[in-house]
Amino acid sequence: MTNRPEAERGRDTKDAERALPYAQLLRSLEVQGAPLPHGWQAGFDRRAFGPALRCCAVLADFRAAAFVNAAERTVAIAIPGTRVNLRGSLGVVHRRVFGGASKLAMAFVGLVRAELRDHAVTIVGHSSGGGIASHVGAALGLPSITFNGARTRAALLNNGDRQLNVIVRGDFWGDPNVLPGRLAGRTLWLDGEGAGPRGRHSMSTIVERLEGLVGSARTPTEHPPTRGARRTTDSSDEAV
Repeated sequence: MTNRPEAERGRDTKDAERALPYAQLLRSLEVQGAPLPHGWQAGFDRRAFGPALRCCAVLADFRAAAFVNAAERTVAIAIPGTRVNLRGSLGVVHRRVFGGASKLAMAFVGLVRAELRDHAVTIVGHSSGGGIASHVGAALGLPSITFNGARTRAALLNNGDRQLNVIVRGDFWGDPNVLPGRLAGRTLWLDGEGAGPRGRHSMSTIVERLEGLVGSARTPTEHPPTRGARRTTDSSDEAV
């Protein structure tokens, strides 16, 4: 809305500027050949630690990677979504978060922090990875940024303003108007107009909308949650 207070519009622009490089990092994990943001380089992923981070069969698809910004002494723990069929995928998301993925992510964070003691850590995640990032950030007292994040109970620990949720309007996981649920932390809404279900959920769309917002210094249309909304369905494979 154009009538929103200037302070709110300014906060949204700052949130978009904060979120953009982390969105680009997640996109690089999900889209082959996608560039990293300036100043960031790949660190090491979960597999580099071998037996230290064993996972059971249900977590075989769990991925996490560390990206380092040496100039800013910052490290990002990035947790992408996983590809599942959307029919019955809520069960998959709950198994990932409650079945041990969050503990695995916490172990990964601990190992990264031991290697990079002088770096500030931010946990970021997309889709089901966003639910894990939310849970891990709150449990460890670290800042987290989620992108269309799954809202499981484990992802709703109170992390206050240390958690930022970036949600595309109409997304089947992140938007409470589509899949009713509570949001923890504060939220930056992005316009979903012109994108179908897959488009709204993809990291490429999120990056595109954030880049547009930062470049134009315009804020996305405010879209507060409402109750009683119906969930949309989609039988295609998506990252969740």
